[in-house]
Amino acid sequence: MADRRGRRQSATAQGYIVSAEDKIRRETIMRTMCDLSLDFAGMSQKLGINFEHHFAKELTALAPFAADGLVKLKPGGLEVTDAGRLFIRNIAMCFDNTLGAANERRHSKTI
Repeated sequence: MADRRGRRQSATAQGYIVSAEDKIRRETIMRTMCDLSLDFAGMSQKLGINFEHHFAKELTALAPFAADGLVKLKPGGLEVTDAGRLFIRNIAMCFDNTLGAANERRHSKTI
């Protein structure tokens, strides 16, 4: 930062470019965490994608949560159960493509 000040450049001149994929995943994670549900048709329309096709791998990764009763996967959507609310970060992480494998993650650990 001192180097930038010496050259009279703003300390905020460097930034992060958000891709279209980043925006799709951000909206999906936000809707999951805020609404505790996803309507696949509504998300498809809002995001301009075929939601179930785009997130096929991620929806498959939710199967263990469904088996534990934390998520209800149904045709056309998903719903986080009352018990699943306690694990909402873990559930939403399924849609985050910036995370590595569970043993490679550098972020804070969840329950």
